[in-house]
Amino acid sequence: MRTVGCIFVSLICVFSFGCAKPDHLSRDTVFQVSSLSRLKQSHFEGFVSYTELKRHGNFGIGTFSHLDGEMIALEGQYFRLPINGKPEPILNNDTAPFATVTFFDSDQTLYITDPLSYENLQSYLDSVLTDKNSIYAIKISGRFQELKARSVVKLKKPYPTFESVLDHQVIFDFGETEGYLVGFWSPQSLHSILFPGYHFHFISEDKSQGGHVLDFQMVSGEISIDKSPNLLMITSSE
Repeated sequence: MRTVGCIFVSLICVFSFGCAKPDHLSRDTVFQVSSLSRLKQSHFEGFVSYTELKRHGNFGIGTFSHLDGEMIALEGQYFRLPINGKPEPILNNDTAPFATVTFFDSDQTLYITDPLSYENLQSYLDSVLTDKNSIYAIKISGRFQELKARSVVKLKKPYPTFESVLDHQVIFDFGETEGYLVGFWSPQSLHSILFPGYHFHFISEDKSQGGHVLDFQMVSGEISIDKSPNLLMITSSE
């Protein structure tokens, strides 16, 4: 029997329990479905519908039951990024075993006018994201000389180990493109809940390409940053 519970965690070390998100945190809170530690234990069954997830954010990333593709949410539009690299609208009865969403309200905007690699962009952002105890939602609108991304083939039971999931990935080389990076930076202290550091998904401007970001060369871009000091996590016990 599956049960679902919620944990509210303030990243300034205040802990409380319950399934109701306080009204004053409604927009400045990251809503997390499950945890990285459970994902690493091969809990790939979805248990939160995307209809429900949309109530908690208009921006975010995640995946689907059986790891059937990557998810990206931008300006309230949710897409599946399947193994053909062509985004498609999600179905309301789709479910997530792992996802991170928030209501995006930019606190800071930066402009990139010189070419940057993915590695160099991370180094630059490291110098900007000064509060290492908060989660940052990051949206980047950019022009790319090249961009490499991936998605994952739908898995079947018995599920493989998390470490072997990448054996089932499909990699795309999108070449010159324009579009959006949607993602988060999270602190090392939350490594059991979120991927520590940077985690981005991509969707092109014309919504014809997308996937989990592996590497890129960015020509220019606009970076919007939303600092989120609070985390609400929903978990499932099967």
